[in-house]
Amino acid sequence: MKLEKTTIGTGSPLKWKFETKGKIFSSPVVLDRLVYFGSFFENYLYALDVKTGEEKWKFETGDSVASSPAVSEGIVYFGSSDEHLYALDVKTGAEQWKFKTENTIYSSPTVSDGVVYFGSKDNHLYA
Repeated sequence: MKLEKTTIGTGSPLKWKFETKGKIFSSPVVLDRLVYFGSFFENYLYALDVKTGEEKWKFETGDSVASSPAVSEGIVYFGSSDEHLYALDVKTGAEQWKFKTENTIYSSPTVSDGVVYFGSKDNHLYA
């Protein structure tokens, strides 16, 4: 991973950029000065400082991460191609729990009233 500060073109300031070893299909989520996103093929969910782009933590799954994360009440939720939905502490990246499905999870979870909703390639919607 490489952190680089630069500008784009003439006069358009780029705050920072953070390079991973995998493609990024995941849409980033920003909350409380951290940006969360997944890296495909590299198998990580990252948490970066929004001001500096510095890595705060990363969490490795058993396979690719294309799912965009959802953050609610101090927990970041996301799916992986390793067939698990993960729940991590937003500040430390420590695993709180994981839930196994029967196939890949590309869908991005949604949280409402304390319930996490997500779909799996196993043809099921979970709550």
